[in-house]
Order: sequence, then structure tokens, then C-alpha cells
Amino acid sequence: MGMDRNTVVGFILLALLFIGYFYYTQQGQLAAEKQRQHQADSLSRLKPPIDTSANSASIPDTLITKSISSTSDIMQDSTVREEEMTVENKVLRITFSNKGGQPKIVQLKNFQAFDKKPLILQDGKFNNISYAIKIGENQTAQTGDLLFTPSPVQTAGDGKQVVTYTLQSKNGGKIEHQYVIQADDYMIDFNVNLVGASNLLSENKLGLIWQAKAQKLEKDMDWETQQSHISYVEGGDYDFEHLAVGKNDDLKFEQPISWVALKQQFFAASIVAKNKFTGGEIRWETPGDTSLEIIAKSTANLRLDVPEGSTAAIPLQL
Repeated sequence: MGMDRNTVVGFILLALLFIGYFYYTQQGQLAAEKQRQHQADSLSRLKPPIDTSANSASIPDTLITKSISSTSDIMQDSTVREEEMTVENKVLRITFSNKGGQPKIVQLKNFQAFDKKPLILQDGKFNNISYAIKIGENQTAQTGDLLFTPSPVQTAGDGKQVVTYTLQSKNGGKIEHQYVIQADDYMIDFNVNLVGASNLLSENKLGLIWQAKAQKLEKDMDWETQQSHISYVEGGDYDFEHLAVGKNDDLKFEQPISWVALKQQFFAASIVAKNKFTGGEIRWETPGDTSLEIIAKSTANLRLDVPEGSTAAIPLQL
């Protein structure tokens, strides 16, 4: 009877041994599988996400220009994309773009924003300089949508730098945007030189669109907004006006104006016509969403009379 008892106990112990072996083996397999999954998840996080949305294959906005008809007189290379180059003097660092042949990003080197970050006066997300030109029979285009050809930067002995962008037409016409940057100056000469002006412009008039954005630069956004204005000189050469940008509004210029600016608390972006704009209007808006940290966005439509003749020069400043 004792032999039977020992046999039963032995079978029970052997069964418990097998149960324990299978249990711990199964737990080890589960732990190993979890470790493999953890490693796979870690690796997947290191890989760039794949956007399967309908817009994932779209070209970034900075590479898009409006398509130009094959019948256009303007010469555009379909293989060329937006290209940038940076030029700086003692006080400015300017990134130019061949799209529109214009400044894209403007940094003030001797100042910082309230959070110690670089002080960017214009960041390329809204600012724009553009005007309509004739590109064929019953066809027009905005220069801000066209790709200009850059020339090598010219540097003089006094530190002056000249940046030139050119747009050619098939009939011999040409538009040249020339920027003259002095060695130690915030003002930039901006000359628009036209060859074949009568073929490029309607009635020898140029309608310039100037867009500027005032981004938050100071800690107190409410106070900065109160201290920000649309400034301009209309009529006289010395009297200028201020208009608050704290609300959406617009203004029509009834007389020639020398310059217009979007002025923040301490800094301003402006455009100047050495021979005066003949008129125009400006509108501005303050986004309701303060998280965007935008004080105001302004769009000016400014008219210029272009001298008659096959060539014309329009002297501006930024």
C-alpha cells in the first residue's frame, strides 16, 4: 500500500514538474515576443512616416509656379524649380528667391526677438512683390509666379553688393530686378528695369502688389499690437500718417504717395518709390487666432506711371 502511495506521489511530482516547465517556457516565449515587438516599434519610429493621404504626392508650395501656356511670350524652363541665395551685409541677412526675383526672408542681424531667437522681419510665408505683365495675346501673369534667372552677385570695393534677376521674353523684351545692398545700411535700392516696356505693360502703367506681415517680436503681444501701425506719406514729403492695425480695415490713397510701411513697435517693413506712387490702396487684417502670433498682414496695391519708350527704369527702395 505504501508502494502505491509513493508511486502516486511520484506521478504527482512529475506532473507538477512538467506543468512548471511548460509554464515557464510559455512565459519566456511571450517575453521574447514582446521584446521583438518592442524592437520593431522602436525601429518603425525611427523611419519617416508615410503619408497615404490624397495630398501626400503634391509638390510643396515653394516649388509650384502657375503653368504658362506654350503660346506665352515669356521664356520659362519647366525643369527649373525655386532656388534661393543668401546675401548679407553688416546689418541684414537676406535670402532671395528666383520665384518673382525678390527677397524672401529678411533677418536683422543686430537684434533678437524677445525669446532670443533671430529677428526675422519677413519670413517668406506671406511677403510678396509682384505686378502683372502681358505674356501673349489676351494673356497676363504675375511676376511673383514666374521664375527669374539669377546673375552672379557683383561686389564692389566699398562692400556694396548687387543682386540681379532677369526674365526674358521671346520677342526680345526683358525685365530686370536689381537690388543694391550697401555695406552697412538697412535700405535696399530696388530697381525695376524694363526693355520693351510697351509690350510688357498695359498703357505704360504698373500695378505693384506689396505684401508684408508683422510677426510677434515682443513678449507682450497686446501691447505690441497697440504700438503697430500702417504708416505712409501722401502728398507732402515730410508729413506722414499712422493708422492702427488692431482691426481689419483698408485705405485708398487719393494723392501720390512716397512710401508706405507696416510698422511694428520697434521695426518696420516698407516700400519707397523715388518718383512716387501715383495712387493705390492698402488693406490690413489682424488674425483672430492669437496662437498664430501674427500682429497684422497688409496688402498694398500701388500704381506707378512708367516712362514712355522702349526702355524704362523704375527706382524703388525696400
